[in-house]
Amino acid sequence: MWPVVLVGSINIDFVAQAERLPCAGEAVPGLRSETHSGGKGANQAYAVAKLGHPVSLIGVISEDLLPAAYTAN
Repeated sequence: MWPVVLVGSINIDFVAQAERLPCAGEAVPGLRSETHSGGKGANQAYAVAKLGHPVSLIGVISEDLLPAAYTAN
């Protein structure tokens, strides 16, 4: 079985929840926030792996505040 090789983005998604969407120029207090691994390439590689097929992902690791999160299993 040939492995699937993907070239794509790897990033961390920052998600905030509020009671409602703000109007233009308005700030609305957040209720909670979460971080999730994401990126189109990372999501596709995850889906292929869940199907049981060998997969490799080629991407660039950033030098921002969370580089270790990108490479965690």
